Amino acid sequence: MIKNYSALIANSKYCPFCGGHRLRFFEEKDSTGPNILSIVECKVCLVAWQLPKKTSRRDSLSFFNKQYSDSEKGVSEYFNEEQRKKTAALEMSFVRSLRSGPGSLLDVGAGMGFFVSEAIANGWQAIGVEPAAEGVAKAKSLGNDAILNCALSGLTDGRKFDIVTLWDVIEHVNDPLSFLEEASRRVQENGYLIIECINYQSADVIEYLENHWIWQLDHMWYLTPPVLETLLRQIGFNKFVYADRVFRADYKAGGKRKPSLLGFVKKVIRRPHKLIAEIGIYCRLMNSYNRLYQWIDKPIFVVAAQKSSEKRNV
Repeated sequence: MIKNYSALIANSKYCPFCGGHRLRFFEEKDSTGPNILSIVECKVCLVAWQLPKKTSRRDSLSFFNKQYSDSEKGVSEYFNEEQRKKTAALEMSFVRSLRSGPGSLLDVGAGMGFFVSEAIANGWQAIGVEPAAEGVAKAKSLGNDAILNCALSGLTDGRKFDIVTLWDVIEHVNDPLSFLEEASRRVQENGYLIIECINYQSADVIEYLENHWIWQLDHMWYLTPPVLETLLRQIGFNKFVYADRVFRADYKAGGKRKPSLLGFVKKVIRRPHKLIAEIGIYCRLMNSYNRLYQWIDKPIFVVAAQKSSEKRNV
């Protein structure tokens, strides 16, 4: 397991998650701008990553500051304030399902604070950390003073929480395992670390890979539930609860259907010049269906990992 980005560059012929060397190198267009992203995919554990990553921390902050400042203009549906409120309500329903009552909560990458506001309204003692100043300013303008303008590492008081959430965060960090370790240190015994993440092997992603929204300049990692769970097990988590839906108000589940051979044949008849591409898509769908059936209908997945005091078997 490679823990840091500089080590990944030095070992670019191997997968940082499984150590495999069956890699596919390709390029995709950034869905948020004109950039071309260089992607590496592991054919063994079915994840991908951007190499080299073309943004710095300053670039990332600049991007998010602009999105938060434009949130009222409807420039991006993801950052739209009404959509964020609806998403926060769905996220909170999942959190409530994990505990019998409110407790303490830390939201990492809190953005404009809608989830923290939802948690407070439900009786939780909640705070958030957000490195983008515009997000914190927006939260304050909406009456939420519980968002601190810092990264997780800037929270220096040593507090631990019943729930720590990472909604759409892990894709953006340089060192996912180290970041998860840092977040886990903020979780109380028997508490939960909740992570929302792109599912690189969902049917939606596989079928529309070339033009998918997942390709973004600031996305470093494209993971799957089993690989993320493996990372979490490495840092001591051994109990997992997966959400049964995607936390987006407009999400409609496609169903866990087996890839249709007849549908594949019809596509090839309509577009014979795409034969090779369609064969690749069909094979990837079958592979994902057989290996990741539980999550194939979820382009975004959520897992709650419980921190147990039980000793791990080494």
